[in-house]
Amino acid sequence: MTYEDVLSFCEEQDVRFIRLSYFDIYGRQKNVSVLPTELKRAFTEGISFDASAIDGFLDEVHSDLFLFPDPNTMSILPWRSMDGSVIRMYCDIQYPDGTPFERDVRYILRKALKRQRKRESQLILVRNLNFIYLNKMKMATIPLFL
Repeated sequence: MTYEDVLSFCEEQDVRFIRLSYFDIYGRQKNVSVLPTELKRAFTEGISFDASAIDGFLDEVHSDLFLFPDPNTMSILPWRSMDGSVIRMYCDIQYPDGTPFERDVRYILRKALKRQRKRESQLILVRNLNFIYLNKMKMATIPLFL
């Protein structure tokens, strides 16, 4: 999918908001919302955000980073169906000069995949599933953290 395809989709489907998603270094998802009128600029120039407000990113001196949405990750979010739709795209994070931000988890994953291909080894990625078992006599429910 190209960014032109996303722009056309937004017009045809009455998209009202675009969530530009990224993850901090701890794996927590963050979002910046933009209007459809800002989407072309997001693809070509990026959307600036203050990285000093994100734990584990940058200090206040070097805090400008840019989000560049990946059109292949576009998905429709299932809310606001009566008042236009909302889409989400995951973003790559770059410095103002265009170099990748070294703490961008998508960049870290791409580097790991590149190293894996060079070594001709297998890389297996899994979600971290946690659970806590509590004695039924002491607790009525068993919490699961997924």
